Amino acid sequence: MVRCSWLFLLLALGCAYSKVPAVVDPGNGKVPVGLEAAICEAVGAVDSVSGEQLLGVERLDAAGRAIVSLEGIERLANLRQLYLGDNQVRDLKPLTDLAQLQILDLSGNQVQDLGPLSRLGQLTHLNLDNNQVNDLGALRGLTRLQVLNLENNRVADLGALRLLRQLHSVEASGNPLSSEAVNALRNQGVQVSFYRPGIRFVDARLEGQVRGALKKPSGDLSEEDMLVITALTVTQGVRSLDGLERLKNLVKLSIFATQVEDLNSLGKLLKLEDLQVNNTQVEDLSLLAQLLRLKSLTLINNHIADLTPLAGLRLLERLNLDDNQVADLSPLAGMNRMAELSFARNLVSQLQPLVRMRRLEVLHLSGNQVQDLSPLQNLSALNELDFSANQVVDLTPLGGLGGLGVLYFSQNQVADLTPLAGLADLLRLRCDANLVQDLVPLLGLTKLKSVDLRKNPLSPQAIAEQVPALEARNVRVQR
Repeated sequence: MVRCSWLFLLLALGCAYSKVPAVVDPGNGKVPVGLEAAICEAVGAVDSVSGEQLLGVERLDAAGRAIVSLEGIERLANLRQLYLGDNQVRDLKPLTDLAQLQILDLSGNQVQDLGPLSRLGQLTHLNLDNNQVNDLGALRGLTRLQVLNLENNRVADLGALRLLRQLHSVEASGNPLSSEAVNALRNQGVQVSFYRPGIRFVDARLEGQVRGALKKPSGDLSEEDMLVITALTVTQGVRSLDGLERLKNLVKLSIFATQVEDLNSLGKLLKLEDLQVNNTQVEDLSLLAQLLRLKSLTLINNHIADLTPLAGLRLLERLNLDDNQVADLSPLAGMNRMAELSFARNLVSQLQPLVRMRRLEVLHLSGNQVQDLSPLQNLSALNELDFSANQVVDLTPLGGLGGLGVLYFSQNQVADLTPLAGLADLLRLRCDANLVQDLVPLLGLTKLKSVDLRKNPLSPQAIAEQVPALEARNVRVQR
């Protein structure tokens, strides 16, 4: 004969065993109170119960009893129906040998791993609602399964269920499933219930702008809605980008004048080709390293110093880093497709990383600390160059850049314009606030339309002869 309760539970349960019961945890001599009480009720024990009676238990209702551990339940070897809803069960290993189980309810627990259920080949009904399950692989061999409840879990793939020929009903609402995954099972004749709760954004202003893009001012937002949007502008007032990661088909995203401090939500937007993040509090670009399709990136007026995360973005053709705190351009060295690059008003002193950008057409670097232009001397595709407000003295490296049409170098220390004499396509020139005296090198530039010479110590000859000569060719001269 077997005792129905331990000494410290005698009064609480009102039943007694003559020996330690078969469901005792051998490690500490105890079974969780809720599970023990349910077993006592199942056998109808008042005084004592035999091992034979325990083996006779075919149905056990232990729902809502604050059960954490199932240790010992394996002794009820003939269980066919087991109800464990609304407990705190995480580990299902004690169920492994309950080979007769046909109905199992584990709803409202903390289950993640379904591995121990893989041997329960007699299961016809399984309820896993409100757990933490993300992998259904262990159910692949449960060929008698007819009804499966999965509501509110983390399941993204129903593939493991497609070989279960007797399965006819699945409740899958509240899981991160795609329509394709659900429809694949429905196409096999399985009745799949699937409702996804409406998507909400942490930041109400961001949600409003998403709704604006969808032209859907009210009603639930669905995953399908999120996939419709390919372009979005996020403007003033937005503080959090949380939820933006759902817009997986975004190709163009513009973020302007917000209080956003991080770009964490952008890491999964793998289709992005055009990204603008201007006038924000952003410092860290780490998440952008995953956006390998980016072709255009604008990061004006942020708090960016480190460009290392951009090093792998080899498809970039346009990059604007104006008004940041960048000193080192080394991470850009491999960007051989770059056509337009701007890093005005930063802390750059060395241009060596640009030496292989042979496709570069537009380069703006005003307001830095550059002295040496020699890394630019072979960038023959350059059409527009602005290095105003730097520390340049020598223009010699520009002498071979015959394609230059626009050249600005205000506020430097240039005295000699001779290297410009061969720039036959030059249209506009700004060299105000330098040390220029002689304009002869400009007289042969027949395409020149405008030149700014203000704040230069022009020689009397330049003023009396060279400026009038330019003006006679309809060149607009400011001096």
